[in-house]
Amino acid sequence: GDCPARLALPFWLSAVGALCSIGGFSQVSTTQEGSGWNVNLGSLMWAMEKGFYSAGAAFTVFAMIICEWLFSCIEGLRIFGCIFIGLGGGVLLGKVTEYFTSFDYNPVISIKDQGQTGPATVVIQGLSVGMFSTVPCAAILGFSILACAWLGGGYGIAIASV
Repeated sequence: GDCPARLALPFWLSAVGALCSIGGFSQVSTTQEGSGWNVNLGSLMWAMEKGFYSAGAAFTVFAMIICEWLFSCIEGLRIFGCIFIGLGGGVLLGKVTEYFTSFDYNPVISIKDQGQTGPATVVIQGLSVGMFSTVPCAAILGFSILACAWLGGGYGIAIASV
């Protein structure tokens, strides 16, 4: 149907998301001193994640307020559910990507270890890890799409991607 609130919601979410990103950026700080390779990478990564998570939490609160303001009770909750699923799915996809691409975790280490026997095994292991890395991503996307379709139909799927 003709619903101006559904048209306005992506604009509101984009504006609030930009403001929350600025706020999250202000949370990125560390007490780690040093330069070059003399810094602790873990503390630097936590400093970045702290800003990321604080921006996500603030966005969640503001998205709930906006949904309650624009929509009726039930419709607002359903649309907020889609937004929350989209945000959670994005965070999970980021974590899965970090797992499969970071030097700290087994997939990249297993590719590196294959270098002892030659380049062919590195290629084979790299293809294997690359193909396997698509499984959790596809599962997360599939779950998110199905859950948002159940909650909000096509609009729910679209708003989850905002």
